[in-house]
Amino acid sequence: MTFSFLHGSYRTWIVRVTIVLLFLTAHSQKQIEAFGGSGPYDHQVITRLALERYMQEHDVFVNPICEELIAQSAVVSDSSYHSGQDMYHCDNNNIAGCSYKLDELELESRNSATSVEGLQRMGQALHIVQDFYSHSNWVEIMSISMILAPIEEFKDIPPPHDLQTGVYPDPINGNPELGFLCFFNPESNWSHFIPGATHGCLNKDTRRSPRGATLVPLGGGMDYHRLAAEYAIRHSVQKFKEWEVTNGHFQVCLGRPPVALFACNMQKFHL
Repeated sequence: MTFSFLHGSYRTWIVRVTIVLLFLTAHSQKQIEAFGGSGPYDHQVITRLALERYMQEHDVFVNPICEELIAQSAVVSDSSYHSGQDMYHCDNNNIAGCSYKLDELELESRNSATSVEGLQRMGQALHIVQDFYSHSNWVEIMSISMILAPIEEFKDIPPPHDLQTGVYPDPINGNPELGFLCFFNPESNWSHFIPGATHGCLNKDTRRSPRGATLVPLGGGMDYHRLAAEYAIRHSVQKFKEWEVTNGHFQVCLGRPPVALFACNMQKFHL
C-alpha cells in the first residue's frame, strides 16, 4: 500500500514537471495574454456567452451591432499599448489599481459623447473583470462556490490577505527562483499567497497552462480554465444588469421584440 501511494505521488510529480517544462518552453519567446486566443474561452467568447445568458435571464434583446462593439472592445486592452499597464489586467498585485481603472472606465462609458465610445469603454471594463479571474487565485480560494469577487470595492477596502495576482511580464527580474518554485507548489497551497508567483504560474487563460489544465477538486471534471471562465461570465452578466439601469448607451441597445429594436433604437444610436 505504501509503495502504491509513493508510486502515484511520483507519477503526479513527473507529470507536473513535464507540463511546466513544456509550458515554459512554449512561452519563453512570447507574452502571455489572459483569456487569449488559445482558450478555448477567450474574451470574445466569454463576453458573447455573458450577453446570451443576460438576454435569456431578462427576456431582453441586445442589438447585434452593440453586441459586436462590446465583444470586440473586450480584447482591445491586450493590444501593445495597454499590455504593459497592470491596472488593465489586474497584474502585479495591483488589485486596487485594477478596481480604480474599472470604476474610471465605467464612468467614462456613462459620460461618453457617443454610444460607440460608450460601448467601447464597457468592453474594456469587462476585460478587467474577466482578467481578474484568470490572473488571480480567487477561483482557487472560492472553488465551485461561485461567489463573485467585489472587484469594484477593492479600491476602498483591502483585498483578502491570501488573494494575489501574478508578476508580469515573466520571468521575474527580482527573484526568478521564487517564480519558478511557484509551479511546484502543491494544489493545497494555491488558495494561499505564494511569494514571487508569476503571471505564468497563476494564469488560467488557457488549458495549455499548468494551472488552467488542472482539474478542480469536486468540480465534476471541470478544469480551472473553465472555472475561471464561468466566474468571468457570471460577473460580466452582473455588469450588464447594472448597466441596464445606469448606462444610457447600453439602454439604447435593448429592446423587445428584435424587429422593433432596429426600427426604434438605431435612431438613437449616435455614430
